[in-house]
Amino acid sequence: MTAVARQHELDPKMVLRWAKQLDRQDLDQLDGSALKQAAFIPSAADYAALEKEHEKLKKLYAEQALEREILRDLLKKTNPHLRIK
Repeated sequence: MTAVARQHELDPKMVLRWAKQLDRQDLDQLDGSALKQAAFIPSAADYAALEKEHEKLKKLYAEQALEREILRDLLKKTNPHLRIK
């Protein structure tokens, strides 16, 4: 129990109190060597959906960049004193 408290920089008494509140007094037997949860690995369907969304966002970005260029050109033509460099 104290090893868990030290690992997370908590007061051991507080961790013990939490364990008692949860009726999990068997936490004393844990040695902290439990395996960490594996990282998320997307399936083929998840990957395809992510690729589709990525392409959609790239297209949206390109459209917005083009729109900015058009607006800059329009600004230069209509208001020469407000030129953006």
